[in-house]
Amino acid sequence: MHSYEEWTRSEIGRLRAEAQKASAEADTLQRAFDKWFELNGQTIESPAPKKIEANPSSNGHAPMRRGRRLGHGSKNSKAIGMIAASPSGLTIDEIFSGFTKTFGAKYKRSSMRALLFNQKKLGNIENRNGRYMIAGGQNT
Repeated sequence: MHSYEEWTRSEIGRLRAEAQKASAEADTLQRAFDKWFELNGQTIESPAPKKIEANPSSNGHAPMRRGRRLGHGSKNSKAIGMIAASPSGLTIDEIFSGFTKTFGAKYKRSSMRALLFNQKKLGNIENRNGRYMIAGGQNT
């Protein structure tokens, strides 16, 4: 074996042994801490040890995405619903006003404009004289 190979193998073994020792010390300290709380009349459940799982992306797949926040709904359907409810269409200011009432004052105008651009590109809405309307509608 080459000296680098020998050193690498021994270093890996040493680091793994240190990690096992540190883990055992942490477990001992956690038990002592829990006992101290118990002796002082306090009850605290020691946190369950976290499972150490393989990195989800290490298997060649991207990690799972979080779901959307409950109670907020789809902003695309909100925009299309607002536009469809107005026979003469809506301006950007009118749509933005409705969005801030629904989604809060922190909602960004640029985000809403990007949403409108994508819906226009998909052919769901169209812009006529500065007013957004449902595409193919008879509104003028």
